[in-house]
Amino acid sequence: ALAQAAGWRTVSLGGYVQHMKNLTGSETRKIVGLGGNYKVSKTVTAFAGLMTRRSDGSAQKNRAFTLGANVDLTPQVTLSAAYYDDQQSGSTALDGSRKMGWVTAS
Repeated sequence: ALAQAAGWRTVSLGGYVQHMKNLTGSETRKIVGLGGNYKVSKTVTAFAGLMTRRSDGSAQKNRAFTLGANVDLTPQVTLSAAYYDDQQSGSTALDGSRKMGWVTAS
């Protein structure tokens, strides 16, 4: 994590790479992701992430991202809100998208 002089302002980043192959070797997938969060204030943390997926055995490709924030309403209650968007491509039959939003309190 990277910290700034204000003490509570921090940035955290992470990423992953995943390679998968089925038992017969006829399909392989590569998934790459990157994400992070930034503490905007003492009570608000914003987050974002991006993931791409492609397959050698299929024309399907995905690019998905999420954006959101966590808000500490009290020391015991955090409100979380997020938006997720997944764009799929590769052919007329595969082209499409999935979009979701959600809010939780814990």
